Amino acid sequence: MLVVVHKGQEEAAKKIFDKWDLNCVEIGEIIKEPNVKIYYKGKLEADVPAEPLVLGGGAPVYKRETKEPTYFKETQNFNFNALPEPKDYNEVLLRLVSSPNITNKNWVYTQYDTQVRTNTMLLPGGDASVIRIKETKKALAMKVDCNGRYVYLNPYKGGMSAVCESARNVACTGATPLAITNCLNFGNPYNPEIYYQFTEAIRGMGDACKLLETPVTGGNVSFYNQSKDYAVFPTPSIGMIGLLEDYEKMVTSNFKDEGDIIILLGNNSNKGVDGSEYLNTIFNLIKGDAPCINLDEEKKLIDTLLEAADKKLLKSAHDISDGGLAVALAECYSVDTEPMDTNFTLSKKGFNPTIPAALGIAGFFYLFNPIVLLEDDKIALGVTKEVSESGSSQFRLGFKRDLLISDIVPSHQLQASTVLTLGASAFTDLEGWGASPEVAFGFSLRNDKLLIYPHNSLDKDIAINIEHVKKAFGKNEVLKDINLRIKDGESVCTLGKSGTGKSVILQCIAGLLRPDSGKILIYGEDVPKLDEDELQEIRKKIGFLFQSGALYDSMSVRQNLEFPLRRLTDLTTPEINDKVKEALEQVGLAKSIDKMPSELSG
Repeated sequence: MLVVVHKGQEEAAKKIFDKWDLNCVEIGEIIKEPNVKIYYKGKLEADVPAEPLVLGGGAPVYKRETKEPTYFKETQNFNFNALPEPKDYNEVLLRLVSSPNITNKNWVYTQYDTQVRTNTMLLPGGDASVIRIKETKKALAMKVDCNGRYVYLNPYKGGMSAVCESARNVACTGATPLAITNCLNFGNPYNPEIYYQFTEAIRGMGDACKLLETPVTGGNVSFYNQSKDYAVFPTPSIGMIGLLEDYEKMVTSNFKDEGDIIILLGNNSNKGVDGSEYLNTIFNLIKGDAPCINLDEEKKLIDTLLEAADKKLLKSAHDISDGGLAVALAECYSVDTEPMDTNFTLSKKGFNPTIPAALGIAGFFYLFNPIVLLEDDKIALGVTKEVSESGSSQFRLGFKRDLLISDIVPSHQLQASTVLTLGASAFTDLEGWGASPEVAFGFSLRNDKLLIYPHNSLDKDIAINIEHVKKAFGKNEVLKDINLRIKDGESVCTLGKSGTGKSVILQCIAGLLRPDSGKILIYGEDVPKLDEDELQEIRKKIGFLFQSGALYDSMSVRQNLEFPLRRLTDLTTPEINDKVKEALEQVGLAKSIDKMPSELSG
């Protein structure tokens, strides 16, 4: 890294480098002449004009042959009208939030300490990371972003959207986007179609950076990313940094208090599902065009958001991108700091005339550019005033307890839903907008996990629901139409002779055995239908004492019980101690806590 230090501040700068154990050497000084002069042992060895050496100045530009990709003819002429409309919007939402591009990434970021040096202000899961600068009120917001599908479908628009979305993410924390770095990942540059992707993506990035006033501080280019037959999707990853002048004005993305007003800020100029996660996940297709971005509108949107955040008018803000409005709203609930129970229902009727019916399915699963805001009803008028003065668009969606999003489903599908309601099991009139209690589906959020199932089975008090379960081993039918509902906090004891299926039903509940028929729902999740990874998540909620020996002989009773809690939970040591003692007291083994397994009977 090359830095220029103010005269007289050389020692101060060196101390900073020494603090971080970095080598720092003075190699020259700035002169008046527009030349670079190189001395060796006091002798002038070179005197070269600087201009021809400067990138963006007089340095030669290497231009290779470019050619518009031939695949454009196929991707840009796809007949979207031939796609069937979803029969079950709820199932679509479940599949979207389960896709690798959208689902919770905590399995990655829990592998390292996100609070090293205790400066982290916004933990992983938000729109951007926020790190405070100690001994000041300032904080830095950082985001890395890119959607390779968009760049593949339209390199110019894709490059532009990568910059804009990373800026939007940073702005959602209340920080002003300042500058970017980049990592440009492409295939073989000697392929004219690949080089076309490269040059057009850079052109889109450049136009966005100029309008958003975010200079490029550096970056790197990685070519030849390909197999024998295919190149990677063109992926110009953008690292955006922003500045929060006062970290007390930081904005998070999670919904806060019941009754808060939810507003959709910004325009959506995309009426189709081109290049969307919906198209990719549901139909396994990457077709169409990248999202349209009006850079003037984008700048207006970000400036409005920052002004509202600076005046402390916002309780939360969240960027809408992959998955559209439906996924964005689910994310706003799922990043709550505490486990929560939130009902999500699709009703048969109810109309909000302020939301364009033309959004259709694209609005539900592919609303791109706008931002979801949350405000206290006392300050919502302040936000409305800011938006009005900026010229941005906004739609009032409703309240956290009764969030009405109307006309996002085509009118001919009224039997499925035209209103999306989050946070309430009963509907109320909202400024004259009608709502029907006839409910089609529901979901619940527990421990950051989205669970979706028919609303008639939605009962937040039911922890385990067993319906018509049968299990046979050969001709021996062990479980014959078992039905059982167990509420949260309820204790149930199963009695029976040997061979009556007590252990079998427990193993079915834990997913160790699969029933031949019937359902076993744990907080709405049908255990027999889960794969092994999903079962691991369910088993974290289950304490299971095996009939045969399953304790570590080298560990005490206490250590055996502590072991899974340390491995599979985020509990503190005092919390683990309390849980272990409570469990042993319930089975009358509290006095045996420090005994070895060999000292126990049975």
